[in-house]
Amino acid sequence: MSTFKKATVIYNPGCGKRKNHKHVPRLLHHLTDLGFDLETYSIEDFDQVDRPITDACRQKVHSIFILGGDGTVNRCIQTISTEGYRPNVGIIPLGTSNEFAKYLGMPNKLLDTIPLIGRQTIKPIDIGKIGNRYFGNIAAAGWLTDITYNTSPTLKSWLGELAYCLSFFRTYLFTKQTSDISITLQKEVLQDLSLFLIMNGNALGPFERLIDSANRKDGHFHLVALHKEDKIRLFFSLLCKMVHLPHKTTPFKYQSVCSVELSFSETMPFNLDGEQVYLDNFSFEVLPSHLNVYTSN
Repeated sequence: MSTFKKATVIYNPGCGKRKNHKHVPRLLHHLTDLGFDLETYSIEDFDQVDRPITDACRQKVHSIFILGGDGTVNRCIQTISTEGYRPNVGIIPLGTSNEFAKYLGMPNKLLDTIPLIGRQTIKPIDIGKIGNRYFGNIAAAGWLTDITYNTSPTLKSWLGELAYCLSFFRTYLFTKQTSDISITLQKEVLQDLSLFLIMNGNALGPFERLIDSANRKDGHFHLVALHKEDKIRLFFSLLCKMVHLPHKTTPFKYQSVCSVELSFSETMPFNLDGEQVYLDNFSFEVLPSHLNVYTSN
């Protein structure tokens, strides 16, 4: 009887820095050496993801390995999360920022992920859901939250995360704040907001700890919101974080949440793990222990 574990590989050859893709053949070879019987799909368009993911879930393969950035991961999660049987998920970071991979503790260097996968350290993690869409790490809307999908792909391929920093300063200086956003919590309503983030982890791009004192229980996400009048404080707070200067105050309103209701004064897109989407339903909830993922610990 074969000891190989069946696994599906979803590979996005168009994401991130081109130099990282030269290691993909070696990585696939190492996965085979670890005992995986691979079926690999190279995707040029996110619409090509649904069928191989659905087949993998219904054939009950051992694992799905996603070689790509946050957008690729998010697109795969949309399909995996709706299935009754969900294989183990391995995130192999190839994108620009790789926020979800960072949250899971996966290393930036492609081949360094192999020892972690070889250790078979798999744990369940919570997933967020807004309306009928899922996300693994970050959901956001409002001012400044369109930076990930409005930054030039060419600039990202050359500069990596620095491209997002340049886009942040350009957007901060030359765009108006968003019209009012309101968030309904169990005991209060946050109003007159210009942006918000609902986060599984506590890192955003170059900011390793967006909220210094952020703690949350299992089954909860971080809610980070900014009032309109805190625009100047936001700039100096993020600047201090980037250059690692001490600062005592934060412009953000923070809570640990398991569900919220969102409302907007005008139609606006959401940023789900770096991808732009429009939603009809703005109810957020946490799906506890919904995915089993390879992690560093």
